[in-house]
Amino acid sequence: MVNLDKDFEWLTNDICNEFILRAKQLPCDTGDTGAWRDLRIELQKRCNIPEVWAYNILRGMNVKDYVTYCGFFSGDISMSDEMKKRINKKEEKEKIKDDLIQTYQERIEFLESKYGTGDDGFSFEEKD
Repeated sequence: MVNLDKDFEWLTNDICNEFILRAKQLPCDTGDTGAWRDLRIELQKRCNIPEVWAYNILRGMNVKDYVTYCGFFSGDISMSDEMKKRINKKEEKEKIKDDLIQTYQERIEFLESKYGTGDDGFSFEEKD
C-alpha cells in the first residue's frame, strides 16, 4: 500500500516507461541483485511504492494496476462514491480499533496501579 506521509512523486505511466526502458538496458535479468536492485530501490524511493511493485514494474508487470491505484489517491482519477464509502468505512474501523486499544491500555494501567506490579503483586504482563 502507498504511504502518504512522505514527499514523493506519484507513480505515472511516464515514470514506469522510463524505468522499464532503463531496465531493458541492464544486463540479463539476475533477479534483485546489482544494478537491478539499485534501479528498483531508486524507483521505490522516487514514488514511495512497495518493493514488490517496483520489482514488477521493472519487468513490465501490473503497471496499469499500480498506476491506476496511485491515480485514485493522487486525485488524477475520480473515485466512485462506493470507493469513497469503502475507504471511509475502513478508516472508521481503524479509529474504533485504536480507541478500543487505548481503552484496554487504560484499564490495564488502572488495575496494575490498584493491585501492584511487583514480584508478589498482580500483573498482566508475563515475567520471563
